Amino acid sequence: MAKGGVVRIPAAKCVLRSAEVLLGALFVFTGALKLRDPQAFLAAIQSFQILPEILAFPAAFFFPWLEIWAGAALASGKFRVGAPAVIVILLVVFLVAIGSAWGRGLDINCGCFGDLFPKNTTHAKMILRNLVLLSAAVSILAVQMRRPRLPGGSPPANEDSSNENSP
Repeated sequence: MAKGGVVRIPAAKCVLRSAEVLLGALFVFTGALKLRDPQAFLAAIQSFQILPEILAFPAAFFFPWLEIWAGAALASGKFRVGAPAVIVILLVVFLVAIGSAWGRGLDINCGCFGDLFPKNTTHAKMILRNLVLLSAAVSILAVQMRRPRLPGGSPPANEDSSNENSP
């Protein structure tokens, strides 16, 4: 603790925490958008023509909840390695699906953001958007994986103090 009872938090920690909150909130938001209109999200999944029909409905149910859980866990600071790892995996799955659809010449609506974006968004824009999100998630994951952890997964008690040697 600094003089006068003010806690100094290094800028890097502020940037990391801001990125976690923003990315987490985005995933909670997009998951909720998908739950708001499950039929539209099911149609979006089917437009990729990757999953067999029998798996499309469970995927349309499962993915939004997984996005909400991972986003909430990341934004809240829980599961500091697990949450960004799940988000990285989701984004890689999304990128592969979009790339596959593009390569097969399919005209898709990714369903990523519900009806917030125009349906005529190009494959390249969808891939670029996901790559930007993926870079943020990988950066968060890399930082969190380097942080020391106690056996239960929590950080050591002195990790959050900015200057351990201050009076």
